Amino acid sequence: MTSSWVALDASTNPAARARDLRLARERFLQDPATVDGVRAPIVASWRRSAALGLDPARRAAPVELTEEEARATLAAHPLGPLTPLLERTLSPIAIDSEHVVAVTDADGLLLWLDGDPRVRLEAAEQMDFIPGARLSERLAGTNAIGTALVADHPLQVFASEHFCERSQWWTCAAAPVRDPVSGEILGTVDMTSRIEAVHPHTLGLVVTAAAMLEQALSAAAHAAGATPAAQSAVGAGPEPVDAPEPVLAGQSPILRLEVLGHERAGVSLDGFRPAMSLRHSEILVLLAANPTGLTTEQLALALYGDNGKPVTARAEISRMRRVLGPCIQTEPYRLEATVRADFLSVQELLRKGQAGEALTRYRGPLLRGSEAPGVVELRNELDNWIRRAALAGDDVEAMWSWLTTPSGHEDLQTWKRLLANLPAEDGRRGLAAARLERLRPLLAPHSAPSPRSSR
Repeated sequence: MTSSWVALDASTNPAARARDLRLARERFLQDPATVDGVRAPIVASWRRSAALGLDPARRAAPVELTEEEARATLAAHPLGPLTPLLERTLSPIAIDSEHVVAVTDADGLLLWLDGDPRVRLEAAEQMDFIPGARLSERLAGTNAIGTALVADHPLQVFASEHFCERSQWWTCAAAPVRDPVSGEILGTVDMTSRIEAVHPHTLGLVVTAAAMLEQALSAAAHAAGATPAAQSAVGAGPEPVDAPEPVLAGQSPILRLEVLGHERAGVSLDGFRPAMSLRHSEILVLLAANPTGLTTEQLALALYGDNGKPVTARAEISRMRRVLGPCIQTEPYRLEATVRADFLSVQELLRKGQAGEALTRYRGPLLRGSEAPGVVELRNELDNWIRRAALAGDDVEAMWSWLTTPSGHEDLQTWKRLLANLPAEDGRRGLAAARLERLRPLLAPHSAPSPRSSR
């Protein structure tokens, strides 16, 4: 073992290690003085957990906030504006490796989750690993999030290293994120999976992600202290959606939407950043895609399908106007603003034939959690469009860009084209061959696949 902060090295058999840890935990619960073969940070956490009187048989994390409350808390948190960075960088890796990515506050409150949908569902069902749950060590016992915060050090926790019973079949790695100005801990970045998917590199991934967030916070702090001209160029935050712009008298407000690779829209209206529900995110996307407006009936059909009722759509618009004000116009419903949406930018680049730049800006499926018929149609249309652009010609970098997105990473036809065009010395040939070997049995009954719709 190279570090006491890593649960196991690549040569360790996870199943055998899990059995050893279960026995060690049982011995500890019977006699806390008897601890053999367990890492020092875990033993220290077990003793703190026992001293707090925590029930080791507890099977659910305490849930303190509703999903809506958690979203509102995230929107007000310093790490909230930075989740798009994780969606672009860490989320695709998590999806491909069957992990969940999480962001917490400084006391272990889960504020944001992303990653493999099946693993997210299992984690929610088995241990209430959902936004609004509290994973502090004092409430949830030994776990990567809570214990990393107490130890002030990145940490991986595996199987029965968890103090409470609910997490025995899970592994997680978490790293604290610090405010670059004050040095205070703001929260953690975490990756969680079933124990079968454990890997020592997961700890390195969350450490890298935490460093990336700290760099983004530092850039934002630097921009905030720069000259007005520099602030205008850089913005108040590292993401385009966070860059407020001055509005002159009589000028339309500027509405920014970040929806590619997101479950819900990142919204900025002249610097105001409201938290959006999925339904309101869908409405904003539909109105942005239809600048001349939609009637109540058209909006209801796009949101709910044939069973949609205009009165329901009308009620949603009424609620949105309380937040966004006259930016939402009626008769027909439309956006009274200068709209700058990432998906519209990608569409415009594709129209101009700039496939390379479009692929660079494409961060994943449009509102990937949406099942609204109108949004699904827009999402599939954009995915097919950008896929065709990637396949037009034999540009291996364009194909690679598509294949590393959540929409494209199981595209059998494009993997075949990539392998055929990669030079012999290119290190990506091994990955392409391995991916083809895995995908062929899964997709053999079907014809050339279209991009999958992410739900």
